[in-house]
Amino acid sequence: MVASFASIEFDTKHMVIRLPTKKLLKAQSMTQRTVEMKSASLLDLQRITGYLNFVSMIVPLGRTFLRRLYSRELHFPPGSGYDKQRLSSEARKDLMSWTETLSTAPERSIASQFGEMILTWSDAASTKGLGGYYTSESQPSPQLDSIISIALPRSIVHRREDINTKEMRGVEQVLLQWGRGWKGKLVVIHTDHQAVVYGLANGTIWGASMQVLRRCLLLAAEWDLELMSRWISTKDNALAETLSRFDYQTVTNLAPQLSHPGSKLLNHGLRTYSNRDCQL
Repeated sequence: MVASFASIEFDTKHMVIRLPTKKLLKAQSMTQRTVEMKSASLLDLQRITGYLNFVSMIVPLGRTFLRRLYSRELHFPPGSGYDKQRLSSEARKDLMSWTETLSTAPERSIASQFGEMILTWSDAASTKGLGGYYTSESQPSPQLDSIISIALPRSIVHRREDINTKEMRGVEQVLLQWGRGWKGKLVVIHTDHQAVVYGLANGTIWGASMQVLRRCLLLAAEWDLELMSRWISTKDNALAETLSRFDYQTVTNLAPQLSHPGSKLLNHGLRTYSNRDCQL
């Protein structure tokens, strides 16, 4: 049964809320039109941010992608509502993030607080790879199908990417690997990196890491995931760390269930946001 109201639709059968078709089409049209504009007035920006703020009822993480649009509004002097200014590249990136989010007709679970909680751990070794795993109520210990061990491409290693960015990539790979199957759930991300904890909690992080964080938040919005970050010590993150370093002897010492006849720890390969729908 779908109950339609002026603002949002409640699908009581599937326990989700979504935008009515007309409002979704309006949001898509407004966002696409603004992206294509070379310059915009204060009133143009206020209209789009006001409407997208309403849409954030369905996409809570969407407010992260309003921050730089609001900042752009501050550049207009008083009384210049109709004067136009060139859209900054950063404001345009926020609009493009919204365009991508709205293209999937987002919906939000209204029963996620009663669902299964997913616990994840991730780590990055600066010149080696990314490691991670998850557990849940139905799978309380990591198994072969719930761990990843990924070598960093030479292009990333050679450009000496900041460790903050690599650690955020570890979170991204966990979401890309399993996130679609966690739709509507609370995902608790454990990491021993303070910058990643702060970035996930506040929707912003310094430098190039922001682009990876942005993709993580887009994935969460697309798959209706509620993300929560928790800091843990390096000692408590030992399994993810050894997976990132391909120290498989230590991995099996830490998690003996991963060592049995016929088992094989695989390097899954780095996934990208653009191929998130593919299957390994």
